Amino acid sequence: MQTQSFLEDLVEIQKESIDYFFDHLNVAHCNSIFEKMQISGTLFTTGVGKSAFIAKKIAQMLISIGCKASFLSPEDAMHGDLGILDEKDCVILFSKSGSTKELLDLMPFLNKKGVDTVAICSHAQALLSQRTTYSLILPLKRELCPFDLAPTTSASLQMLFGDLLVVWMMEKRNFTLDEYALNHPAGFIGKSLTLLVDEVMISKSLPLIRSNALFSEALVELTSKRLGCVLIVDENKMLLGIFTDGDLKRLLLQEEGFLQKQIYHFMTKNPKTIVSQTLAIDALKKMHQNPNNIITHFPVLKENTLIGLVRMQEIVASGLNI
Repeated sequence: MQTQSFLEDLVEIQKESIDYFFDHLNVAHCNSIFEKMQISGTLFTTGVGKSAFIAKKIAQMLISIGCKASFLSPEDAMHGDLGILDEKDCVILFSKSGSTKELLDLMPFLNKKGVDTVAICSHAQALLSQRTTYSLILPLKRELCPFDLAPTTSASLQMLFGDLLVVWMMEKRNFTLDEYALNHPAGFIGKSLTLLVDEVMISKSLPLIRSNALFSEALVELTSKRLGCVLIVDENKMLLGIFTDGDLKRLLLQEEGFLQKQIYHFMTKNPKTIVSQTLAIDALKKMHQNPNNIITHFPVLKENTLIGLVRMQEIVASGLNI
């Protein structure tokens, strides 16, 4: 219990520190800094130690929303990488103390390159802030570290600043979901934004049967196609209903002598369907819409014509999940 109590104390301390940050952040000044970062050149981020990792993450996030951005290593910059800069660029320098030697040593040469510079520090009298074009203080109550030394809370504040900058840029640039999809073609994000139902649906050898067919005929179609359902159609192959494995199990428990009856009497009429150009992730969400009645099969329509069948297992096999 003592360990849990200590953790609860840590959580409360960190919460107070984050609240302190938002309560004391100069939002108007922060907004003006963001406005100055809207440039025709490249946004470079830089830092040393833990701040370097955060600066790299922020640069990568900016790139993912279509901003020209890159991380600039202070050490490599002093050994030739300054050549990548021109006067249209802006360099954002992250340093909790504002006294990081590598960044201070870099400043005269950034100034000679004619780039705008922005210091992001947590000390009001930071030396770095006095040497950059612009500066912003990230209000820090104290570090979570018991010695108030290790960059714990201050690193979180730098991450928060980066998140605010990225989302602000998204809004300012009218960044769209389609653009996001173009920038993320791989992985879960890419698939959730681009993969369509017609790319994962079954379109060949569909389990089709006419509404006047006997249940015994439908059972043959159900077991031979092994897709978990049969689709009941009219003479023009317009969808009338669906009968699933689950329906069969329930029927076996409830009724006898159904084999010689028409499937029409047992099908689900006007079943839920989905159009072929729907995102696969949206189809999956629709399947889970009612937790008490999860749907595993959707007949796929295109201009009201049945063209396929999409099942939950194909969508999940593609790498999507919710």
